[in-house]
Amino acid sequence: MTKVYQLSKGWQIITGIAVLPMIGLFAWFGTIPFEKANPAIWEICFFISISIGMIIMMILGTIDAFKSKLIIDNERIVKIEPFRRIEYRHNEIKGFSHENNNIWIYPLDVKKKNIKVSTYYGNSEELLGQLFRHYTNIDEEEYKKEEEELVKDLQTNKKLGRNTKEREATFESAKKVSRIVNYAGIGLSFLFLFYTGFYEVQSIILLAFPLIAIFIIWKYKGLIKAVGTKNSPYPSLSSALYMPYAFLLVRLLTDYDLYEYNRLWIILAVLVLPVTWMIKAVLQTTSEEDLNVRNNWERYIVFPFYLLMASFYISVITLSVNCTFDYSTPQRFNTSITNKRVSSGKHTTYYVELNQWGKEKAGYETSVSHSEYDEMEIGDKISVNLKSGLLGIPWIYVER
Repeated sequence: MTKVYQLSKGWQIITGIAVLPMIGLFAWFGTIPFEKANPAIWEICFFISISIGMIIMMILGTIDAFKSKLIIDNERIVKIEPFRRIEYRHNEIKGFSHENNNIWIYPLDVKKKNIKVSTYYGNSEELLGQLFRHYTNIDEEEYKKEEEELVKDLQTNKKLGRNTKEREATFESAKKVSRIVNYAGIGLSFLFLFYTGFYEVQSIILLAFPLIAIFIIWKYKGLIKAVGTKNSPYPSLSSALYMPYAFLLVRLLTDYDLYEYNRLWIILAVLVLPVTWMIKAVLQTTSEEDLNVRNNWERYIVFPFYLLMASFYISVITLSVNCTFDYSTPQRFNTSITNKRVSSGKHTTYYVELNQWGKEKAGYETSVSHSEYDEMEIGDKISVNLKSGLLGIPWIYVER
């Protein structure tokens, strides 16, 4: 008996309706740098590359929504996609997993492609029922495997305590500490986004938070993971590792206007590989399971993930230290406002256009706060203050 599963008609209609405004949104995203009079080359490349990439993804996703289907008969499973066909006989299937809104079907040969099926396909519950009856549930298998490892550790690992009772108490402590640290990281991150009364102290705390999380992961000797999954009995500190720096970056981009970026690229180029390997050393004990790396092809995702994480950490630390703790005497340049405008989109940014100052020609734009924008008028005399930056990355601010 042959069964065909594909995205339900309702979701096809919703996808078709939603894709056009999404394409328009990302097309607008690519124009953001050109709202400034003198956009940097890196800004143009960054925004346009993301814009084009996301538009292509939207188009391919729409084609996939209408054309993809899964066919199951007595001999094989076939996934038909717009640009490829994946086919396995039933005895070539290792098992399946159900993650978020997707069902994954894994072949025995890890070099071959996995089959991905959306739970928004019609009769997806029937599909799951078939898979449960005929194949191994990888989610349950992985959970049981980790649970067995955990039980073994609690019974025999003397690094966790002198006896089983102490080791179980250590594990309970690990779960409690991970909850507290994650909640603290989330709370402090949101606080810094809306309240900056102790800016430098708050910056130091957020900069230190991932380091504290890494120390806790090391202290509990494998009982706390860096990246958590739903198929693990172990607690994780993923929120404490990433959220403080994410919110700190938002705050930095809001509060500081970088004048030049050359030194930042140099620092990134020098440090990114050493920091990547340091992160790999910390996470390597859990990377395979926690990143759901289940075949050889997907392993190529892991190192770029570490590389991206290292670049993110280095950029946030560099910008925070450079600007927040820069006590240099600013160079002051007197100029005047020649124009002002508001850039409205997902976020509202306020710009003033300046007359000639320093080595900059007339027409240079800089962002200001909402309150400063309301106070400033075209023709007003203002001062541009150029700070050298603690790490040599200059930044500016204006005042009347």
